[in-house]
Amino acid sequence: TKPGSRKKDLYVTAFILLEIVLAVLVWVGWSYADNTARPLAVKVAAIVFGIIAGYRIYDIIQANVNLVIFDGFRRKGHKHYIASALRTILLSIVNYFELMMCFSIVYATVGGCLAQVSSFTDILCFSVLTQLTVSFGTITPEPGWGQLISCIQVVLGYLFGLLILARTIAFLPKASPVIGDSSEGS
Repeated sequence: TKPGSRKKDLYVTAFILLEIVLAVLVWVGWSYADNTARPLAVKVAAIVFGIIAGYRIYDIIQANVNLVIFDGFRRKGHKHYIASALRTILLSIVNYFELMMCFSIVYATVGGCLAQVSSFTDILCFSVLTQLTVSFGTITPEPGWGQLISCIQVVLGYLFGLLILARTIAFLPKASPVIGDSSEGS
């Protein structure tokens, strides 16, 4: 493995653990009956959680776009090392689900984003259904920030799915003709 790759693994692992903690804390914050009953500390923490989740969304997209699209444009002689193709694909899939969690945290922290929401589980369900482009289900985004954030999630989820597919195809071995190359003068 390339030197420094363990630090990157720790970075990703730390962010995933942080997102789990943030999701639990947002879930606890949602246990209050309404937004006005929430203490100020919970409201401030929700804003901080939303900013951290938004940064992680940016970080995931930036890193994956860089690896998939711009690796081919690197200088000659500069190689990008990976531990294994399977590991890279599995990490991409983990990032895809991580996007769902981050967007659910953003929905929970931006007030008035979704209609008919009673718990964080509803928000997580909405995020999963939106990113998989299945439907909005029984929960609909409110005009304004709700529609904007859900549109961004749909587009990023679709593009990220294509990035995972492109990465998977890039690791497939080159196909060779079984009978012979038809371009050889026959």
